[in-house]
Amino acid sequence: MLWAIFQRKKAVSSLDPQDLLAYATFLDDPTPEGTWIGPSTPRSDPSWKPFLRKLTPNSVNHSLTVLGVMFDFLKELSYLSFNPIRLLPEFGFSPSRTPAQDRSLTTQEWRLVRTLSQRLEDFYGWSPRAANRLRFIINFVHATGLSIGEMADAKLGDLTKDDQNNCWLEVRDGSCSENVFVPPPALRALESHLLQRGIPTSPKSWKPSESLVGRLNGRNLVPGVSATRIATIVSRFFRLVAEVHSSSHPKAAEKFRRVSLHWLRHTHATYALEQEASPASVRANLRHRSMRTMSRYFPSNDRARAIELNRAFPLEKVSSGEIWSK
Repeated sequence: MLWAIFQRKKAVSSLDPQDLLAYATFLDDPTPEGTWIGPSTPRSDPSWKPFLRKLTPNSVNHSLTVLGVMFDFLKELSYLSFNPIRLLPEFGFSPSRTPAQDRSLTTQEWRLVRTLSQRLEDFYGWSPRAANRLRFIINFVHATGLSIGEMADAKLGDLTKDDQNNCWLEVRDGSCSENVFVPPPALRALESHLLQRGIPTSPKSWKPSESLVGRLNGRNLVPGVSATRIATIVSRFFRLVAEVHSSSHPKAAEKFRRVSLHWLRHTHATYALEQEASPASVRANLRHRSMRTMSRYFPSNDRARAIELNRAFPLEKVSSGEIWSK
C-alpha cells in the first residue's frame, strides 16, 4: 500500500499489470534502502521501515501470491473486473506459479505443440496413423486431464452421455469409479482417431472392449496400448518439438525436453482455471487423491461442471463427426 501511494500515486486497487511488474522488481531490491529497510521498531516510531532486510526470492513470490489472492477477492466482490496479477506472465514474470504450474505448458507453448503436431506427416517423417494417434493422445489428455494409466486403460464402452448430451468417461481406481467430463475438442480428437482406425464414429457400432488409444497394426486393440508405450510416444514427440524450436524458442525448447504426458494433466487444470472454471469442477475432473480426501468441502455439480468445462474447452470449428452430435 505504501509503495502504491508513494511510488505510483494510486490506490492498490488501481494498480495495473505494468505497476505490478514494477512492484515485483522493487520487492527484489527495495531502493532507496534508507527509505524502505531498517531495524525492527514499533510502527508508531518515526524511524520505522517496512523491511528488515532485502527479501529472498521465496519471500517475493509469497508477497505477490498474497497480493494475487487479494485481487481475486476484490474480483469476486465485483470491485475489480479482473485480477491484474494474472496478466504478469505476458510481461515475462510469473510470481505465483505453483509446482504444478511449473510443470504445465503456457498457452503459447501449447500452440507451438499443436502446430507442430499437425505437420508430422508432411515434414517430419511420421506415418499418418502414428501422427493421428499422437494428436489424439495429447489433445484428449489436454481437454480431459486423464492420467497416463487412465488413458491406457480407457475403453470405448466407458463413454456415456447424459440427458444434456454431455459426454462422460468412466475411470476406475481399484474398487472405485468416477466420471471424467469429455469436452467437445476431446470428442473431435477421438472421432478423427476412430476414422483413422476404420471404426465408425457412431457409438451404436462400437465394441465396448476396444481401447481408446489404438495400435498401428489394425483393429485388434485388446489389450490396447500400454502406459509405457504411450509415454514413449509422447516423449519422442516432445523431443522433436524441443529440437525444432531450439533456436526460435530456446527457453520453451528446454522445457519441452522435460515434458511428460502428466504435464498435460497439469496444463488441463491450469488452463481450465484460467478460463474461470471453478476449482470444484477442476478438482472433480482430475480426481487427485489428495483432493478426493477433501471432496466433502468442495461439492461438485455435474451439470455445472459440464457447462464450465464446455466453456473452457470450446471447439474451434464445428465437428463433422457423429459422436452424440444430436
